[in-house]
Amino acid sequence: MFKSSTDGKPKTMSSFIRAGAVTAALMVPFAAHAADSFVISVTANGVTSTNSTRTLEDFVDLGLSSTGLESLNPNYTDTTPATVGLNFRGLPMTVVYPDSGPGLVYTVPELGFSRAFNAGATRAQNEEALENFLETDQEGLLSRILNYFVEETGTDPVAGNPASLQSTMIASDFSVGTGLGAGNSFQASSGAGGGEGRRNVYGLGARLGRFSVDGNDITTVDLPLTFVRPLSDPRYALIIDLPLTYVETNGSQSAAASLGIGMRVPITTRWTLTPMVRAGATGSVDLGSLAALYSGSLSSSYRFNVGQTEVNIGNMLSYISTTGLSDTVDDFDVDYDLQNSVTRNGIGVSGPLAYKLFGADTTWEASVVNTQIFGDAVYIDNYTDIAVSFGTQQSRNGLTWDAIRIGFTYTVGNNGFQGGRLNFGYQF
Repeated sequence: MFKSSTDGKPKTMSSFIRAGAVTAALMVPFAAHAADSFVISVTANGVTSTNSTRTLEDFVDLGLSSTGLESLNPNYTDTTPATVGLNFRGLPMTVVYPDSGPGLVYTVPELGFSRAFNAGATRAQNEEALENFLETDQEGLLSRILNYFVEETGTDPVAGNPASLQSTMIASDFSVGTGLGAGNSFQASSGAGGGEGRRNVYGLGARLGRFSVDGNDITTVDLPLTFVRPLSDPRYALIIDLPLTYVETNGSQSAAASLGIGMRVPITTRWTLTPMVRAGATGSVDLGSLAALYSGSLSSSYRFNVGQTEVNIGNMLSYISTTGLSDTVDDFDVDYDLQNSVTRNGIGVSGPLAYKLFGADTTWEASVVNTQIFGDAVYIDNYTDIAVSFGTQQSRNGLTWDAIRIGFTYTVGNNGFQGGRLNFGYQF
């Protein structure tokens, strides 16, 4: 969650803790900078100066040191009564220096928390005491702050929105298990298969997404990689899935990856089940975030034909949880402490097109998929993907997969979340 400095002390941890300086009294300046992840204001001698940044490190360098505060507001000195305010990823906090002395009062109004730090002889010593308070997660305050980001903002890289790692893991399991969404279809058709039907299938793709929520802009780039190994009966197959994701939130960057392993099991010629386990991690120096998640899911795909149109009904039940990261950053424990159950249900229809692409037959496909998240509170717990795509289709002895697929997905969720994603998939 926090970057270490060259002397081994967690630099961005101390910045985060001093970043425990946010002010509710300065909400008007904050509103003008809502597009940035971090806003800092300094009020001294009746003069308020405000600035914003897109990265935690830049924010710390500017607002959480004496030289930074003085450069932001020349009226500030280390003996001046002052209010230092920070909007940290949407959570307002304040650090108030009530007089010329070294004491400070740290407050998180949204969490109903306030604490005075005045045992030190200097402001630096009291800031260090505040840092230690948060580093050791005393009274569970840091965990409450992390949970606030998930519950009350739509921009956390771990969970709480369809661009987060939690949602990416959910969507990946559903996609490889049902063939619905994002152009990844590895479902078996009827027939015993054999020979060429047992050849391995490799899938790669690229997805570019743009989303908005509460005035925040989120850009995503996904690179899904998939390997399918059919067994002697190619309707059965081992599936390995590795989506890589880059996310930019108001200019702040994060990266995520997960590894899923599953088995496609035919129940009938039309009905297939896919149990899957997955582990993933995400991190962002810019946002000060780090988390690992694991999940287990069971997907169902039932297919039937109405004339030349194939109907695919997909359902999934999943359990997903964060896990603590101990000794990751100078013995600092980071744990979002989230446990959620998820249902994902959808229907897709597809049919042949009257033209060829690269000499191969082509198909169209449209689908609607809804996701609902239960358990610990997340900001966006109900969202729907509406997707259309077209591409080529290949079949070898009972194993059917899309060779090339291009499409678009529109996502809409509660709390005003919306956006679109361009999808490209190639399987061979």
